[in-house]
This record gives sequence, structure tokens and C-alpha cells, in this order.
Amino acid sequence: MVIPRMSLNGLVKRLGDFGAAAGGAVAIYVAFAGVALMGALVLALDVGRLAVVRSQMQNAADGGVPVGLDPARRSIRRDDARRRGRAQRNGAEERL
Repeated sequence: MVIPRMSLNGLVKRLGDFGAAAGGAVAIYVAFAGVALMGALVLALDVGRLAVVRSQMQNAADGGVPVGLDPARRSIRRDDARRRGRAQRNGAEERL
């Protein structure tokens, strides 16, 4: 099999002929491919954001576990809640 040698000018001419012969169909293919690529990009960004948010939520849940399991902190929170309840019943305003 003999491969014909082609100069750069010949290659450019053949590519130009290909675009002219397609009659504008290449633009349609490029448009559809662009829409598909854009959709894939958006999907990739959404999945990435989903992974980040899920990780942040898991970290927050994991960070709250020791506080909920510590009996000393639980009693402090309970006492604080009782104190606030008594203050509200007596008409006191909450201070920050």
C-alpha cells in the first residue's frame, strides 16, 4: 500500500473542501456536541458539589456526637434550659 505524500497546502485544501462539501452540517454537529459537553460539565459540577456538602454534613454530625454523649455537658445544657424556662415564666428578658 502506497501512502501518497501530501503537502501542507494540499491538506488545507482538502480540509477546506470537506467543510464546503458538508454544506453547513458541521456547524450543527458542533452545536450538538457543545450542548452535550456543557451538560456533562454541569453534571460534573453538581455531583462535585453534592460530595462536598455531604462531607460537610457528615463532619458536623460527627462533631456533635461527643457533646451528646458527655454526661457533664448534658447536665449543663439541662440546667441551662431549666434556668431559661424559669426566667421566661417570671417575665425576664433573655440576655446574650
